Amino acid sequence: FSVGDPVCLSVRTERLHFSLQPENTVFLSGKLVACRYVGGVERAQIELPTGQTLVSQRQVERPSGIEPGKVVHLSWDAALAPLTPDEEAW
Repeated sequence: FSVGDPVCLSVRTERLHFSLQPENTVFLSGKLVACRYVGGVERAQIELPTGQTLVSQRQVERPSGIEPGKVVHLSWDAALAPLTPDEEAW
């Protein structure tokens, strides 16, 4: 890929982690819209500045405690998130 090429990023919901501070160099920022903790699983909806909504669903020992409305930073392991050409952009 070249800089500026449209791409599609594929990240499984359980590999997305969100926090109040960026945790590595690969991240997106957005607003926490909703967050629910049930039976050891935390499911969160994060709205990006583009209007798209991402879902993070992962097993955790306890809820994050971050209130909806806060700006959060989504991070993931880049090695586990393949990029593909964005077919719709063409």
